[in-house]
Amino acid sequence: MTPILDPPNRKRVETFKTIVADLKSGKDYPITRLTPIKSLCKEPTVAAAFTKYLASLAAEALSRRPCPECSTNESWQTFQRLALEGMQTLDGSGTSQEIRQVLTAVRNSQNVIRHQRWADVRRIECNELLQIELALSCLLPEDAPPRLAYAAARQHAERYDMRYGTGLLPSSAEALSQIIAFWETSR
Repeated sequence: MTPILDPPNRKRVETFKTIVADLKSGKDYPITRLTPIKSLCKEPTVAAAFTKYLASLAAEALSRRPCPECSTNESWQTFQRLALEGMQTLDGSGTSQEIRQVLTAVRNSQNVIRHQRWADVRRIECNELLQIELALSCLLPEDAPPRLAYAAARQHAERYDMRYGTGLLPSSAEALSQIIAFWETSR
């Protein structure tokens, strides 16, 4: 389901287009410029459709990507298998229990916690699988869909470059264009 955009939400999407143009010219923005996603995804069905769209982009990217040096072939094959199961669950009309089972398997595959000086940090080896995890979470009634939609958009578009730090950087332009593409189909 893709929503019909009302005038305030159309303006939010237009602002994203301006940001893309600025990114292409070398400007950068803090990641908080994506917070309008929460307003765009107030309806749970819209948030679910948006996170599923981002998950499909991630699954496609994962299927093309070779095993990185930091992962074992076995763990990489597990990530690919779980991504496929996650996408099948997103495409189906499974019960909450079935969604939870797949979500738990996906979450547990990257559930290594490392203690840093200030907090415990979850180690993510496969960002694409995290994107699918966020989409699965968005289907469950107890999670906050607007927050999860923002987290999914952030996961999709945030980059790091030592010249800028983290945020929406020139290298984020394509990812933000993909986010806009979802909303453009709703006109």
